[in-house]
Amino acid sequence: TVLFVEDDKAIKSTFSKELSNKVSELIISDNADDGYSKYDEFKPDIILIDITMPKVSSLELAKKIRTIDD
Repeated sequence: TVLFVEDDKAIKSTFSKELSNKVSELIISDNADDGYSKYDEFKPDIILIDITMPKVSSLELAKKIRTIDD
């Protein structure tokens, strides 16, 4: 299971098509808040996060996600 967090529509569309052919389950999120919620709900094996997102950075999101598993 892969969680893909990307705010750019074109990149999200391109990568989603490629990823969906390679993984058993792909969960897609548009922003950090939704990505956090989807991580908490689905507990994916891998998370791909856009490095530059508005409002919350990818590093902040990664730190927040780690608090769920601590």
